[in-house]
Amino acid sequence: KLTLSPSFVWDVRSFAKLREKDYTQYTESLGTSYRLGPKTTLNANIGWAFRDFDKGNNESELIYGGGVTHTLGSKVVLGLNYKKSLQDTFNSQFVQRVDNPEAGNLDTFDGNFRVVKAHRIDSTASYAFNEKNSMGGFVGFQFINSDAEDNVKTGQKNDEKVFESGLRYSYRISKYASLDIGYTFGRRFSAMNNSGRSEYTFNKIDGGLNINF
Repeated sequence: KLTLSPSFVWDVRSFAKLREKDYTQYTESLGTSYRLGPKTTLNANIGWAFRDFDKGNNESELIYGGGVTHTLGSKVVLGLNYKKSLQDTFNSQFVQRVDNPEAGNLDTFDGNFRVVKAHRIDSTASYAFNEKNSMGGFVGFQFINSDAEDNVKTGQKNDEKVFESGLRYSYRISKYASLDIGYTFGRRFSAMNNSGRSEYTFNKIDGGLNINF
C-alpha cells in the first residue's frame, strides 16, 4: 500500500539578455503514496531546491506538497492537491508547465525575476466515457511571491494571486499515442504594492499529440 519515490533533478539555465538570471539548480525530493482502500489514495512529497546563480546571492528553498484522489464508481476520479514550488522562469512568455500542464502560467513580468515562489491548490475531476475518450476539468488558485531584490529589471516586488479553471479532452489513438486539447480561463489579481501592474484576464487553448514509450 505504501510506495516511496526519491528523485533528483539538475537544471542549467542561461539567459542571453539577462545574464544575472543564469543559474544551475539542484532539486532533491522524496515522494510517497499510500492507498487507503480500493478507491482512495493519499500522496505527499518534500524536498529541497538549491539555485546556484552565476552572479549574486544563491537561493535555497524547502518545497513540499500533498494530495488525495478518490474514485467514484468506475468512471469518475476526483482530486485535491497542494504544492509549494520554486518556479522556473526560463521562458518569459506564457508557458505550459511540464509538471502541471493545465496550470501555473507565467507571464512577461515574472520573467524579470531570478526567483519566483508559489503556493498552489487545485481541485480536479475526470470522467472516462470509454477506453478511448475521457474529459477532465480543474479549478486552481496560485499565490505568487517574488522579492524586489530578485527583479533584475525594475526592482519591483510581486505578490499576486492567479485563478484558473479549464477543461481537457483526451482521445487514445493506440496503446502508445493519445491526442488531447484543452482550454484554460484565468484571472490574475495584483497586490496593492504592485504600482502600475494591472489585473487582467487570459484565455488559453492548447493541444498536442502524446507518444509513450
